[in-house]
Amino acid sequence: MAAIVPFNFPLVLAAHKLGPALAVGNSVVLKPAPQAPLASCMFGHLLDDAGFPPGAVNVIPGGAEVGDALVRDERVRVVAFGGSDRTGDAVARAAGPKKLLLECGSASSVSIMPTADLSKALPACVRAGYAVAGQMCISVQKLLVHRDLYDHVAATFKEQVSHLCTGDPRKEQTDVGPVISIAAAERLTEWIDQACAQGATVLTGGTHERSLFAPTVLGNVTPEMKVFTEEVFGPVVSLVRVNSLDEAIELTNATRYGLNAGLYTNRLDEALAFIRRVHHGSVLINETSAWRADLMPYGGVKSSGIGREGVRYAMEEMSEHKVVSMQI
Repeated sequence: MAAIVPFNFPLVLAAHKLGPALAVGNSVVLKPAPQAPLASCMFGHLLDDAGFPPGAVNVIPGGAEVGDALVRDERVRVVAFGGSDRTGDAVARAAGPKKLLLECGSASSVSIMPTADLSKALPACVRAGYAVAGQMCISVQKLLVHRDLYDHVAATFKEQVSHLCTGDPRKEQTDVGPVISIAAAERLTEWIDQACAQGATVLTGGTHERSLFAPTVLGNVTPEMKVFTEEVFGPVVSLVRVNSLDEAIELTNATRYGLNAGLYTNRLDEALAFIRRVHHGSVLINETSAWRADLMPYGGVKSSGIGREGVRYAMEEMSEHKVVSMQI
């Protein structure tokens, strides 16, 4: 099996793939992201020290050329990939007739309806929008806020975000560390500038010093903006005004992605309608899009991917069924 992991959680995302693969008897070639190879290399040494058989886990750092060689190799029967949807599409095309587990990101939203408990919803969305500098595939990227609450939510959310402390993630007081590169910070600036040219407003943040990007809140965001449709992957949350639950559901689905989506409401009928009509892999009621448990069948639909992680589900994905018939 080939396991190709992204930079944002280089150890835990490797473990999500290695554990189930080894449990069902697969050997694994692990390719870490070129921006963050050290954790995987150290993990490989630890497995050797723990007595794993030689060749059970093989760590090969490198760039796209290494990944392409792994994906195309006929000896590889399963490819487990985490990364962008465009790279995932290239992986699927190159892999041929192999089993695929593709986790390819999102543009996750949380809808906030009039009966929501804002004392719980807003602090949770702050945590889920800016943890790991927003570099989680299930980070809260958009808040779809009912018009009756929009002004209050915008003011309160802005106030809470403005108190986040940016800096060295090794320091206890730091809430938001840097994004992965200066180029990533410059891309965020470009997208924000585009959104503002289309009518969005920066409520707080919007600046960066090298790769340290200030936690940013954008107001008056609309569906044609790149910060709405594409995966931002940075500490930027967009506020979108909606007139009804129906519109919130429509906008939740108005993206090529379909990983996690959240809804805050105190009405059961709204929760059930959201569950039935939202086309995402996971729907979280009175929880943010960033909630995940290792035991759940985690994965998306549409461009967010193929297959499911979670120990039991990944073990099934990484196995091949054999039917045996014997006459005696």
